Amino acid sequence: HQRRRPAGSGECAGGAAMKMGSALLLNILVGAVWYALQPAASPGSFILGFCVGFVLLAVFYHPYGRRSWAALAFILFLVGAIIKSSVQVAAIILRPKLQLEQGIVAIPLAASSDFEIATLATAITLTPGTLSVDVGYAADGQRVLYVHNLVTGDPDAMRREIKDDFERRILRFTRTEQSA
Repeated sequence: HQRRRPAGSGECAGGAAMKMGSALLLNILVGAVWYALQPAASPGSFILGFCVGFVLLAVFYHPYGRRSWAALAFILFLVGAIIKSSVQVAAIILRPKLQLEQGIVAIPLAASSDFEIATLATAITLTPGTLSVDVGYAADGQRVLYVHNLVTGDPDAMRREIKDDFERRILRFTRTEQSA
């Protein structure tokens, strides 16, 4: 007796589960084959083939398309967050009287894998004015990321911002289930 997996749980149209790495390699292979079949090969031919492969894989393997778009959206969000934070830090530094409310805040994590935690810590550290200091455990055993901020202000607001803006977006592309 075989248990049926819910839709969107990582099954292809043929029923075999495919890993994201395998899907990416297949996407690159489609781009390479497309490139090889063109009479006048150019970098644009590979890019077009890669895009065709992406669309095909996204149609037949929904998690690949959903997670790829989520990863792209996270990268765009991160670039925007870096620019916004750079302007904020520059404004703080250029004030006649430096007013810093530095502090370290413990952020309880929903992220559980080393990759998810490392991605979150790196994204936070790339954002000017913040620095991931350590990963530890709370008294209840939950993983916690300690983050230093130049202007902590309300620690609960900082926690919400990191969890809602950074961690939630990372979990969208690192986890197969759509609830992340």
